[in-house]
Amino acid sequence: MAENALIIGAGISGISCAITLINKGFVGQITIIEQGASHKARLCSVDSMGICTNCSPCKTISGFGGSVHYGDTVKLSCFPSGKRLINTLGGSRSEEFQSLALSYFSDDVLKFITPSKENSLFIEKEYPISILHSKKAKGILDEWCLKLSNKPNVKVLFNCEVTNIEKQNNTFSVSYKEKREHKEIYADTVVLCMGRAGFRKMKQFAREINIVSKPPQVSIGFRFMMPNYILQEVCNIHPDFKTSLNHNGYKYKTFCFSAGDIGGRIKHANHGGFMLIDGHSITDDETPSPLSNFAILSQLRDSSGNFYDYDWIENNVILPYIELNTTHKGKPVLQSYNDFKVGKVTKLSNEHLAKFNSQIYGVGNLASLIPSKEQHIGFCNSLEELITEFCRISEIKEPLSNVLAQISVLGLELESLWDEIELSQDMETNIPSLFVTGDSTGIAQGILQASVGGIAAAYGILKDSL
Repeated sequence: MAENALIIGAGISGISCAITLINKGFVGQITIIEQGASHKARLCSVDSMGICTNCSPCKTISGFGGSVHYGDTVKLSCFPSGKRLINTLGGSRSEEFQSLALSYFSDDVLKFITPSKENSLFIEKEYPISILHSKKAKGILDEWCLKLSNKPNVKVLFNCEVTNIEKQNNTFSVSYKEKREHKEIYADTVVLCMGRAGFRKMKQFAREINIVSKPPQVSIGFRFMMPNYILQEVCNIHPDFKTSLNHNGYKYKTFCFSAGDIGGRIKHANHGGFMLIDGHSITDDETPSPLSNFAILSQLRDSSGNFYDYDWIENNVILPYIELNTTHKGKPVLQSYNDFKVGKVTKLSNEHLAKFNSQIYGVGNLASLIPSKEQHIGFCNSLEELITEFCRISEIKEPLSNVLAQISVLGLELESLWDEIELSQDMETNIPSLFVTGDSTGIAQGILQASVGGIAAAYGILKDSL
């Protein structure tokens, strides 16, 4: 008898896993449980009205498509971006699965930009990047949804919350809530791909069913917003300008470069009690922005160089962050860069806030969330070093002080919140027939990397079923 496969999470890795199983002739029942809505119902009130209505679950990080939103730009960064995933899968398998993943995003040959170190000494990794227009992203999601809905052995359950996972003998018992009704489903194979919205649940399940893992290596970050003219030319030579800098014994990485000819937008990810932020480039001419943005991240370590555990981060970073926005607790906080640099909040920050059409942002001292003075100084040194280089690329002649005065800092960003799961080459955990993919693995982030992980899990399932 054919096996039944249960996929928890309809993000990129979950969708890729299901499509691969279908394409490879898996004849068992495939059930996908998603706590969010379908892709066309993921309309965020912050995007349209500037107000967060505390949707539960958050439509930005929950729903069909996961990190690919209906109408947003998609940025695909190829290997070697995500080298820990390469190390897990193996080099040749990584390339094979990446080619397959790219075919899911387009039937045509995708156009790639490969950043060159000749354009800037800051460019470290020369990996291909493809930008998919927002209209293309809509078509991709529609196609994926149609492919899954047309298969009689595939069932997608939306607005369902998984509450418990148990394994007895060779069968998994998974409990979930659909509206107010408690239900249970049995499966021979389970794939956990719960993404950003499910990082707490992932920790819970890992403890309860004894998945072998390592503690997370969490990074704190801030998003720096500025007029388009500062970053526009930079984006032309590197659409996702990634580099790393070292200051005062700390490493600083650029992240999620959101810029282009018509700017970048901010996305808001409500984790229940606190909101983190993300950025997206804009390719839709109907919604241009005068601003672009990028983030800088730095790992949270103590004075001995050891990573802080999640409980410490919860008490010393997340809870103070929740209190910074006195009007809307837990919502994003804005500070002018010049205030951020000196660790104060003055009228400058209020003047910067007045420029944004947001009813949930508040002013606050984001610098106070950084554990050490040396790390705070390192953030400032890194930003100023980067802006100096960006001004060179963009041929900006005005004084650096004038450029810095236009920069706003928005927080908070936290990355790598998930425990690092011990996985086989097939993304299988120490528990047979239990797979983990996507962000939930704690080893790789990125849209294409999530797809590759989902494909690898599908191959593992097919191998086990044979």
